[in-house]
Amino acid sequence: MEQKNKRKSSFAILLVREKADGTISQHHVSSLFIELLMFFLFLVTVVAICEIIYQSIVIRDMREDAVNDQAAIAELSEQNVFLEEANSDLSDKVEVLSETTAKLAAVEEVRQAELTESYLPKGFPLSGSSGSGSVSMEESEEDSYTLILNASVGNAVVTVGPGIVEAIEKDEKYGTKLVFDHQNGYRSIYYNQGTPLVKEGEALGKRYILFLVGEDNLELAYQIMKDDEYIDPRDVMEISG
Repeated sequence: MEQKNKRKSSFAILLVREKADGTISQHHVSSLFIELLMFFLFLVTVVAICEIIYQSIVIRDMREDAVNDQAAIAELSEQNVFLEEANSDLSDKVEVLSETTAKLAAVEEVRQAELTESYLPKGFPLSGSSGSGSVSMEESEEDSYTLILNASVGNAVVTVGPGIVEAIEKDEKYGTKLVFDHQNGYRSIYYNQGTPLVKEGEALGKRYILFLVGEDNLELAYQIMKDDEYIDPRDVMEISG
């Protein structure tokens, strides 16, 4: 079989340039150079296209992020408006609550003042009064902190304010000593020959009967202590009874 010699075809580009002096210069550009140049241009084109695609993706993502950010901002704005309204409503409620609390505190202060006032030993220790004719009152000759009250049969020795019977003791002169604690620093003390009608530890209100006055116990010695010190009972007593 006849073998044919195969030759690789090639081409070249002839570049002709006429110089200023009229001479002509020729330059040959080989096909390899042209192929390399075309391959380089191809690569540049591919890189440019890839860059364009990448930048398009980046721009698209940035736009999506911007849209999402705007949506988030809008949602946060709505939430902020809601929170401002809720805060305003809460502020109004706090103001109302503060006013209510202040009113309740004022009422409680008045109530406590009235309660404290009601526990003061201001009453008269006998069921009659000093001006009724059935009761007489004089200062003890022994000290200025003891009042001697002379009652009539049928009168009663009574509490001068609310409190608790703290102690009932025997007394050499008057027979019985009854100490009544008003739970506010005050104590009223009664000396009488009668039989006490109450027991230690009993809580009593104002004008509860401690002794009934008979022929044998017409005289009552009466004292008041404030913070464990004797005071003149007339400083707090309502003399009119």
